[in-house]
Amino acid sequence: MKYRFFGLLAVLFFITSPYQAFAAPMLESSSPEDGDSVLEVPERLELTFDTEIDRVEDVYLLVETGDEIEMSDPEISDDGLTVISNVETVLENGNYVLNYSVTGEDGETVQGATNFSLNSNKPFEERQQELEARTGESSLSEAETQAAAEAEEAGPNIPGMVFMGTLGLAIVTAFTIILWKNRERKNNS
Repeated sequence: MKYRFFGLLAVLFFITSPYQAFAAPMLESSSPEDGDSVLEVPERLELTFDTEIDRVEDVYLLVETGDEIEMSDPEISDDGLTVISNVETVLENGNYVLNYSVTGEDGETVQGATNFSLNSNKPFEERQQELEARTGESSLSEAETQAAAEAEEAGPNIPGMVFMGTLGLAIVTAFTIILWKNRERKNNS
């Protein structure tokens, strides 16, 4: 009986010890939420953790092509739980991955990522104007702005896609006929 009592005390001491107060930070939520499809271009990206963040090692946003999107230096909120970074370039429709590496109070560094997709109906110029109004400066050169606007106005190249589809179908058909003729020759031999 005496040993059980001391064993129980040892377990309680271990559970309530100060070392258990610190735990590696775990992501509780993000804005935009992980896996969301958003219609509005986010002005800032937020990562909220379950424990206080001591420092941000790295936060960066990648578009599906692998290009990095320009963002402000990440900041930690007053409560120490949220990492905030402002988007400093115009986002085009597509898929994005927000990668992070943060260190908690215990000194343990945690890495992870969240993803979201942007499906905005706003024209590129309007998104550019909103960013300029928010930041007070243009993130694109005049040539880049013009090229992006022209590409968005042009839309998909339907005649080119029809031509490539027809060409692909013709090649597959020709290949199938050749294989069929060769098989007939072998069967007749």
